[in-house]
Amino acid sequence: EEASSPIARIVADKDLSPKSVSATQLKTLLDCPFQWYLTKHAGLEKSDALSLQTGSTMIGLLAHKAVEWLINKDRETDPVRAGETAARYFDELVPQKAAELLAPDREVERAHYRRILQSSVQTLWEEIRKRKLSFVEAAHDVTREKAFEGLDFKGSADIVLKDENGKFFVIDLKWSHGTHFIDAADNGRSVQLAAYAWALEPVGFEVKSAYYMFPRKLFHLSEQQDHRVTWENVLEDYRRALGEMRGGVLHKGYETVETKLGLEPSCNFCPVKALCGKERKEKERK
Repeated sequence: EEASSPIARIVADKDLSPKSVSATQLKTLLDCPFQWYLTKHAGLEKSDALSLQTGSTMIGLLAHKAVEWLINKDRETDPVRAGETAARYFDELVPQKAAELLAPDREVERAHYRRILQSSVQTLWEEIRKRKLSFVEAAHDVTREKAFEGLDFKGSADIVLKDENGKFFVIDLKWSHGTHFIDAADNGRSVQLAAYAWALEPVGFEVKSAYYMFPRKLFHLSEQQDHRVTWENVLEDYRRALGEMRGGVLHKGYETVETKLGLEPSCNFCPVKALCGKERKEKERK
């Protein structure tokens, strides 16, 4: 096939399958089988330069670690103290996870991120207190062996809590100004949140989940959640995509494929976007 074709052909293989799955890998497989096949199956990895974490990804990893320490080490429940401690953890973590911010000309930027983290953590803890949630664990292992279509499901949830009735509540942390995570949650397309619900409560799916956007101090709990329905759609789309790949067909995510979830690929962050022909296709359309 031409590079700009929405379909790539591979050798048919009835045994083609992931070795294991995670929520992130599942989303990639569903929204762009072409990317999943090249990166996860064929092993076409990012270059070292592309693998370096910078910008919001870098700060997000730092914020995740600070929250993990607050919960797992300190068991901190007071919002003000949590924010103050997060700021101190920021200072401790910058040399490890964001060393570029130590440059003299980035002092103002470093102070800006520190203030955001302190304020955002305090707001998050206030939301947790308001909802009378109690901590279970941060970076909580949700691995389930041989549970997803006979494969191991691997992953960890950012924050797992329980409500007054002992039901699980999951908070996924994002250092992002975007709305696509919230849109996915509101429209039953969040593979990640549905996967956590299935991993924690595979029978009843009685898990509430929210996204927390650090820069916006936004705690978003969708009122339309039905993780069971989303997960059923995940399974249907997975079986379809895997069946097509086993038959030698690789769909490219930039072309719409009829699916239950209707996911949109993250082309801007794709490590193999130079190979799929999307840019050439866009030029042909102009």
